Amino acid sequence: MRKDAKSIPSRRVRVGTTSIQRNIDPNAERLASLAAMNVARQSPGLVLPFLTSIPTSYTHTTGDDNTLTLASTLVELGLGSVELWKRHNSNTPLFIRDSIAAWLSEMGADEMNGQTDVDLAIIEALDNEAKPTDGRLYITLDTPDGCGFIAVGDELELLEKEHAGLGRAFYLLLIGTINQWMDVYDLERTRYYLDNWRENIEQDVECEGGCITEEIWAEYCKAHDIDFPDLDASTPACVKHLERKEYRGAKALLKQHSSGPYADWIEAVLAMDSVPQTTDTQSPHEFEGNWDDMPLPTWVLAFGEHDAIGQAFDDEAGGMNECSHAPTWINTFDPADKKDVRRVLERVRGFVTVNRQIVKLSKMFEKRRKSLGHIRKSEIHGELRAA
Repeated sequence: MRKDAKSIPSRRVRVGTTSIQRNIDPNAERLASLAAMNVARQSPGLVLPFLTSIPTSYTHTTGDDNTLTLASTLVELGLGSVELWKRHNSNTPLFIRDSIAAWLSEMGADEMNGQTDVDLAIIEALDNEAKPTDGRLYITLDTPDGCGFIAVGDELELLEKEHAGLGRAFYLLLIGTINQWMDVYDLERTRYYLDNWRENIEQDVECEGGCITEEIWAEYCKAHDIDFPDLDASTPACVKHLERKEYRGAKALLKQHSSGPYADWIEAVLAMDSVPQTTDTQSPHEFEGNWDDMPLPTWVLAFGEHDAIGQAFDDEAGGMNECSHAPTWINTFDPADKKDVRRVLERVRGFVTVNRQIVKLSKMFEKRRKSLGHIRKSEIHGELRAA
């Protein structure tokens, strides 16, 4: 965020879509009604609409005519209303904020509330004052305050009992789809973290002249009071040694069982997989160097509440506030180009749609466990929220 970033109190208001009769030009009347924007510019800025239903704050950066241009384009795309413009007394930043907030609410983004917290930001410049070329703006999705937690181990076992390979197919499609849209603390990320952790410990043992054996390893951990997570023991047999080439077969198998006893679970995963991906104008690699580390995870996908994945995450999360993290997604767009604005908004829509299906699964799993008398519950990890 730029140094002149300011705080805007949260004043989110749900706004319904206003139907206006159109005669010749479908945009003419709406644009004419908002023509005052051209002369009533009040501290144009860029707004951070929050994806949860009760945002704590919004931020904007002082900008130029890009704010006015974006507001006009949003109107042409059907966001906002004349009533909303009047309600905010021609305040362009507030109009943009609430127009996008209402759009998010209409697509069901509020369902993410209490499950995972994500910020949608439209900004003029990054912290290092880097600006896009040709008057373009940055748009980001980020998880700064907390990620969601979902455990799927018991459910995978049930799917495997229903049909051999069904649990494996379910997990493969689930994790494959999530990783296309956001960062997730999963089996592979846990393995990477634990491998580095163990390697560092083994280097200390080698310095003492020891030969690394499992017996020495166990004695070292015991002597130093290290509770090293056993990832292999926490991983269900059905999801070990996954391969990408299995993806297509997994999808076909799930479709075969889409009307079976676990149809609701399978339907949610297939719905996630069907969300179309949009084409970004920049690769994430183009933004490297602006942050110290990779994005924070949007979800922790574990097999049990206190398994090795959860333990590793809790341990790693304690140091996540020691550096800056890249956003979950970042791109640039031309605020004057309706097609380009629509492109990034569709990317946001896809992100919300995928997350809604994850939330749906989480709630179904939680309901099943409650019916069995389990007290486990999906929750936001406090460690990451603190980070």
